Amino acid sequence: MTFKPVTHAEAYETFEGAVKIELEKATNKFKEFNSTHEAHSIILEEFEEWWDKVKDKDAHAMDEIDELVQMGAMVFRAFIDCYANRAGSKTGER
Repeated sequence: MTFKPVTHAEAYETFEGAVKIELEKATNKFKEFNSTHEAHSIILEEFEEWWDKVKDKDAHAMDEIDELVQMGAMVFRAFIDCYANRAGSKTGER
């Protein structure tokens, strides 16, 4: 995957496309989140993996971008699994 966006719109489209691909892979590989607590744990894990790459002086920007894409996919998955089909529920209720 190559990221060379010029405008905000191009950056958005590139990132959105990468997140959609990652979300599809994760959806096919793993079952839905059981709770908002599980979603939080997964998102936090992805954040920590990204932060580790940021702090690693030998990491490449693409490594960091890959982690951001994974985190974005998990945030979207949390929305779908924990909220999208629960209109009227209390926050985080499963």
